[in-house]
Amino acid sequence: MRIARALAHQPIRRLWGGQVFSSMGDEVYGIAMVWYATKLIGLNAGYISAVQAGSVFVFSVLGGIWADHRDHRAVMITADLVRGFIVLSLPVIGYFQELSLWVLIPVAVVVSSLNAFFQPAMSAFLPQLIEDRALLQVCSGLMETTSRLARVVGPGLVGLLSRFIPLVHYFTLDAISFFASAASIAAVKATGTAPPPRLAWHESLRAGQRLVAAHGVMAYVIYSGCLVGAAWMFILPLGLTLLLRERLPADVGALGFLISAYGVGNLSANLVVSGFSLHRPERWMFTGRLFGGIGFALLCFSHQLPAMMFACALAAVGGPLADLGFVSLVQRHYRGADVARVFRYAMALSNACLLLVFAISPWLFSLASVPAVIGACAAIIFLLGLLGFAR
Repeated sequence: MRIARALAHQPIRRLWGGQVFSSMGDEVYGIAMVWYATKLIGLNAGYISAVQAGSVFVFSVLGGIWADHRDHRAVMITADLVRGFIVLSLPVIGYFQELSLWVLIPVAVVVSSLNAFFQPAMSAFLPQLIEDRALLQVCSGLMETTSRLARVVGPGLVGLLSRFIPLVHYFTLDAISFFASAASIAAVKATGTAPPPRLAWHESLRAGQRLVAAHGVMAYVIYSGCLVGAAWMFILPLGLTLLLRERLPADVGALGFLISAYGVGNLSANLVVSGFSLHRPERWMFTGRLFGGIGFALLCFSHQLPAMMFACALAAVGGPLADLGFVSLVQRHYRGADVARVFRYAMALSNACLLLVFAISPWLFSLASVPAVIGACAAIIFLLGLLGFAR
């Protein structure tokens, strides 16, 4: 098994274990945050997602000035520790008073902003651990399983424990997971971790833009991916939460089971795809978009929990195909600090698009029904997959 070969490396095994735990915490945090938001402001919950996307966009731009010339390992540890203490403040505040919107928003901003430092650093750190390019693809796929596995276990725990653990302590679990992630990264040593040369402030994002523009397929993948990512995130979890409240009035546990079903599809596809050599990674990406569009379209016509779970699982199959294809494409064409710059540029564009979409989400949901909006997003995802094959 290629995955077993990757896990035979102790640094990869340690890093993977920490990220699995951290990703589970992220899933629990995300469900708790969206549930609080929809409870407090209903359809206007999209504004919180817009604030989060705007934070990632700003720090994807400005963060590169600070992070590009620093040790990627140190950047990840610092980001994890700060996020852990910030999220831990929510249950502390919740002990004295009810959590309000003005408490949730600053935490959401900080957590989202630091993700703009962590993810590009991780994408650049992994090649420092593995020199074999074929094994690197497997390790990248293995790291992608962390979020997939978390979508199975994390929301499932929410569904099972929602009647025993107060919702506010889901934030406590997330904080603990950040500390565990920091510890796992601190235990890993990479070779050749000298920081890349510092770029002038105006070159930080332009460097990524030039790298992308020089590769036609990469340019289409990233620019069309902004729309796909915005449509995908618009459905999950915001659209899914609103649809659930409309069709199956229930507690947060039902949402946990739906996202857990999504996680099953994610994880299953991830394990299968990780075993293949992605010789044409862009084709895997476009196939993933087709699966996502079909699955989300079926969600519009589902009115019972089992049918909604099946639709979520089918759409989730597209996630690993698209994500692993993108990671493989970037690692195939770029090296060293250029990997982080391309990822940061893609993250900045994607979150700029998310900012716009989430900012108008209350207007969209007031203009059309929740199923209609989800159906339109599913059509965008599917058509951009077809167009990718046509190109």
